[in-house]
Amino acid sequence: MAKVEFSLMETIDTSVIGMLTESAWSYREYTKDEITRKRFVNMDVLYGLVESSYIEIAYMDGEPVGLLMGKTKGDSRFFKRLTYRLKLWWEMVSLLMNRSHAAYGIQAMRAIDRIYKQMLKKSKTFDSEVTLFVVHPKAQGQGIGKQLMNRFLKHIKTKDASNVFLFTDSDCTYQFYDRYGFERLHSETITFTLPEAEKSLDVYMYQMALK
Repeated sequence: MAKVEFSLMETIDTSVIGMLTESAWSYREYTKDEITRKRFVNMDVLYGLVESSYIEIAYMDGEPVGLLMGKTKGDSRFFKRLTYRLKLWWEMVSLLMNRSHAAYGIQAMRAIDRIYKQMLKKSKTFDSEVTLFVVHPKAQGQGIGKQLMNRFLKHIKTKDASNVFLFTDSDCTYQFYDRYGFERLHSETITFTLPEAEKSLDVYMYQMALK
């Protein structure tokens, strides 16, 4: 039986976060250019670092296979937010300067971000958020995601958090949140153009009240 361990990430290793992020969102359908694709993945990683105060990695037989990043108002420690914000800004500028390869991805990201903002405006105030949650495909179905979520919720409860929310979409294993006990608060379908064809994506916002 595989040995599964969990560890809070005290020293940031962007290569581990990037590898796990890429296992879920490779951006290959958004661009044929490898450098541009990597920049989109880097943006996901850096955005997560800017927005998070909690990072936990799941290891299976010593290999990283799961990641949960989040934040709660009770946490005071953020991961060098200015440094990562500047790096995020640079990746965004680089993509904008290379629109010939990045145009489809930029269009999709802007559309999704617009939906996120609209959903938040229609919602109550939350004190906690799951900002990035990934279980590597080869480790799915073994309870690792559930354990990561259990540990995060236990952490934010110690900070007197009363609720938590997250965004996800139909490209992700969103059914996990239904099974776990989250409530689907909002949903919306968006359509955008990709190099090969048009793509429809269902965007969801989930919430959970903590007891």
